[in-house]
Amino acid sequence: MEPNRIIISPKEGDDIFGSPVIGTKVVQVGWNEDYIVAKQVGLKPDPHATNAHRMILDDSRTNFYILDLKNKKKYGPLNDTRYVEQRNKMKVPNEVVLRNLDEFH
Repeated sequence: MEPNRIIISPKEGDDIFGSPVIGTKVVQVGWNEDYIVAKQVGLKPDPHATNAHRMILDDSRTNFYILDLKNKKKYGPLNDTRYVEQRNKMKVPNEVVLRNLDEFH
């Protein structure tokens, strides 16, 4: 698996996943039974790669998402200000914290 291909997709069965709800690259995630929150960083072609398909992170393209699991709604892409506003509006609990993916190993 390529490290820049991290997405969030619904599980539809044993080892079967649906289309991505949040595309590459998800770099932080948090959840509880009601919400999933995620931070996504965009990708751009690697100017130093010999493979034209090699991608690197594009820190100028950062988005946030909130998935309302009860109502099956997606909010995003959001900038950091709109993300905080939407979290507050939806009353997403403070314990739903964005964490780096390497914390889940």
